[in-house]
Amino acid sequence: MRKLAICLLFAAVAASISWPQPACAQKFPEHPVRIIVGFTPGGPADSVARSIAERLTQKWGQPVIVQNMPGASGVIGANAVIRSAADGYTLLLADSSSFVILPHLRATLPFDPRTDFVPITIVARQAAVLAARKAFPPNNIPELIAYAKANPGKVTFGSFGVGTWSHVKMEEFAKTAGVKMLHVPYRGAAQVVTDMLADRIDLFLGAIGLFEAHEAAGRIKILATGAQARLPFRPEIPTIAESGLPGYSVSVWFGLVGPAGMPEAITNKIQQDITAVLADPVYQQKYLGPLRLQGSGESPAQFKVIVATEFESWRRVIKDLGISLTE
Repeated sequence: MRKLAICLLFAAVAASISWPQPACAQKFPEHPVRIIVGFTPGGPADSVARSIAERLTQKWGQPVIVQNMPGASGVIGANAVIRSAADGYTLLLADSSSFVILPHLRATLPFDPRTDFVPITIVARQAAVLAARKAFPPNNIPELIAYAKANPGKVTFGSFGVGTWSHVKMEEFAKTAGVKMLHVPYRGAAQVVTDMLADRIDLFLGAIGLFEAHEAAGRIKILATGAQARLPFRPEIPTIAESGLPGYSVSVWFGLVGPAGMPEAITNKIQQDITAVLADPVYQQKYLGPLRLQGSGESPAQFKVIVATEFESWRRVIKDLGISLTE
């Protein structure tokens, strides 16, 4: 507690004048750091957390351990972090779902993402695509819309949890297209892909990195991307917006946060060290490239603004859709 109080004092001073890093930040970390992921192993959030943990372990000389706490669309993991000491040793790898979507779907939530966490940095952004099982009759968005209209309620789409972006954006897709589809929530992205390969689910709006290997093997097909523009590394994939739903887009990020009250000096050190990792060409080639992720590295202040802006944007979308967690 004495070290934490000293850190807080130094952080307050450093906010107004130039000052060397406090001793607590210079020594951080002095023992293992834990990164909690609120989803199952094997999905994009888990992969991002493990790649960062590996490099930070090397950089810090202390183990950085990833702990999966799946359930309730990321709420269980997030709740565990806000109950932890605000010393930088327990962090959360959050995705945009739990921070800017879920609060508008639940009547009560054990945390407020804008006040109960300290934003550190956005680690990575990912390109979302709409994929289908290989035997699914439609091969593009116009065919999908026509097929869904001819078979109301029979087309199924999976998500990695009720209230996640993969769920809400498909609800928006259905409403905009004027079709009815059946939502099937899962506990993680890997499970959805497994059921797609087994022909138990028709569609999944997820990260492109989940699908490309299966696509190459002829077991899954990608219908379109949810990005605002065609992907530079896959320009042949049309956007959903250009395929009949103008204005439709999906923004997805993974960010590292800590519990409220973390010393600013430690927050800044973690952000700076992660930014250095993201800038490493070896890391980009080994981790970001295969996952089709783009490193980010915003400052804590920039990350805070992004959370606040997208929080309001998603609130308007969800209000317009009229959906809630009643499934």
